[in-house]
Amino acid sequence: MIKTQSLRFGYGNQKTFEFPDIDLKARETLLVLGKSGAGKTTFLNLIGLLQSPEQGEIFIDNEPTSKIGSKQKAGFRSQKIGIIYQKPYFVNSLNVIENLVLSNFLADRKLNHERAKNLATDLGFADLLFKKVQQLSGGEQQRVCIARALMNNPSLILADEPTSALDDENCDKVADLLVKEATEINASLVIVTHDQRLKNRFQNQITL
Repeated sequence: MIKTQSLRFGYGNQKTFEFPDIDLKARETLLVLGKSGAGKTTFLNLIGLLQSPEQGEIFIDNEPTSKIGSKQKAGFRSQKIGIIYQKPYFVNSLNVIENLVLSNFLADRKLNHERAKNLATDLGFADLLFKKVQQLSGGEQQRVCIARALMNNPSLILADEPTSALDDENCDKVADLLVKEATEINASLVIVTHDQRLKNRFQNQITL
């Protein structure tokens, strides 16, 4: 489902990262650990097609992404990849459920309000669907971000510090939900984090 080979990325003369190869099948999870500055978010951005590597190849669903034009990457990403960003990004003029189904709209899919409601119930914010996102706490916004990334049943789920703003109870709920959803939709799951609470939950892990 997701495979990388010899990925390398540099920020000018400041720092260059060389990343280990990964090869994940459907329903498999990889935990990427590392301290701040180790390149975790850069690695996630590369396999999420938000940045392009200086060297190496990324395969998603056995397709080499280097052959996808820059104009086509956004469409490919919306269809195949669900990204949970460390910092929430929303359209503030929309309420919670409208922000969720916006994912469907951007992928040229039918607006799936039922899917949005089910995810909200699983993640414990069903009572917040008609609130504006700026009315939510940081932890609530993070759970909405997770639901939004799952709206289109992606082949690959990428999570950047998905539990860092959550208490222990909700940390467990989110980790369980991510694995459950990835399993149900046959997706690969990559989590990058410094949250040591997740370290003992996943056997498949690398440290940058």
